[in-house]
Amino acid sequence: MSEAGVIDPWKLNIKRGENDEEPIALEGLYCINEIALNEVYKPVLVRLRELGALPLAYAQLFSMNQFAQLGQRADYAAQQQEKAGSSLDLSGMFEEGGSLNFDSL
Repeated sequence: MSEAGVIDPWKLNIKRGENDEEPIALEGLYCINEIALNEVYKPVLVRLRELGALPLAYAQLFSMNQFAQLGQRADYAAQQQEKAGSSLDLSGMFEEGGSLNFDSL
């Protein structure tokens, strides 16, 4: 995908809380450039399909819209922690086999 020119640096800022705190800038992340992906020449697109790269590209594009939910869940967990007055219990996030369950946040 890199050779096809469809990967860009992902400029991502995470909002902290409801206050006017400065957002955290995450660096070193990359994302699929949907416009570039749509403009790829057919032979390159076929090659990406043959390599199994297209499902990965589309999964990443779909997941970008869900990123805001992760921040909302983290805010909710922090609020619950403040209410309880204790440390945040993340044990419910881990399922058997090492899977993560974000529904517990």
